[in-house]
Amino acid sequence: MDGSFNVNSTSVDAWEAFLSGTLNLPVRKLNEKGVITGFENVTGIRYPRAAAPMGKGMKTEALDENYWNGFRELTATEVRTLATSIVDEIKDRGPFLTLGSFVNRKLADDKNGKSGALQAALDNSVNKDLDPDFQSPANPSIIPTLPANSNQGSGFPGQLLQGDLLQALGPYMTVHSDTFTIRAYGEAKSGNTVTAKAYCEAVVQRLPDPVISGASTGTAPSNLIVAASPFGRRLSIVSFRWMHEAEI
Repeated sequence: MDGSFNVNSTSVDAWEAFLSGTLNLPVRKLNEKGVITGFENVTGIRYPRAAAPMGKGMKTEALDENYWNGFRELTATEVRTLATSIVDEIKDRGPFLTLGSFVNRKLADDKNGKSGALQAALDNSVNKDLDPDFQSPANPSIIPTLPANSNQGSGFPGQLLQGDLLQALGPYMTVHSDTFTIRAYGEAKSGNTVTAKAYCEAVVQRLPDPVISGASTGTAPSNLIVAASPFGRRLSIVSFRWMHEAEI
């Protein structure tokens, strides 16, 4: 899949770039009569919950009625903060073997059982400390089953949910990568003395084509689905370079 992103990545820069994928994308608009009136340009990183929201974009520093009927816009600084929070959750909970384990909470009686990694990262960053007029604490005496630290603004478009991000970025998420980096080291000795060292790095890509096997009787399409060869898929060296010891 072109453009897929490995959710097990612990690179803040990579997550920041991935989360910024909605930068300046226009949003379809809905008027008070429920009629789509076209597209409106957005100069920011936005995550509308509805395909055609009635309200406009809402920024954290300027909360208004769009908290209830618009959508959330994030600044570059907020995206960086969110990316850092996501990486913290991945290091605490990962690696994830399936997208389900990344999105869903764990069946445990601890903080990881409250929400999944993505929602926890949102609540610890861009959803945290919003204006109290929009985030009044929920009253547990009215609804005793409410989780601790709940607020009355939960679920409205101004408070980002993991579904808002998944709706825009979910199709590009994966839990593994078909391109990976291999580093190797070798040395030469004279007796117990090291006389030379070498470091190298190769970027290798796994291709969908199976390794050709003389024992295979399957057709090319069937081999693409289930490789008959015991050696699996082909691997291609995309790049190779020698490295200096200081780069390790």
